[in-house]
Amino acid sequence: MTTATNSVKAQAATEGRLIPPPAAFAAKAHVSSSAQYEQMYRRSVEDPEGFWGEIAEGFVWNKKWDQVMDCSFGKEVYIKWFIGGKTNISVNALDRHL
Repeated sequence: MTTATNSVKAQAATEGRLIPPPAAFAAKAHVSSSAQYEQMYRRSVEDPEGFWGEIAEGFVWNKKWDQVMDCSFGKEVYIKWFIGGKTNISVNALDRHL
């Protein structure tokens, strides 16, 4: 990356203004506004099982999960997602978009 490019990025990061995308682009986006993003973020924090369960419904599953998440921050720390579910990540990331 050139010094000029780094300078432009640094200026954009510190000037504090928000430049919205064109309306036609935003209308086609999965998250079309800052307000929608904030609402989704809040829900993901307040109801992670419900939020991520709904998001996961949009994926292709060979076997749907039995439980969205199981986590512990006690003596043994672990976080497990979509317990019992079976999917093929290649299908979800690539194949279904071809």
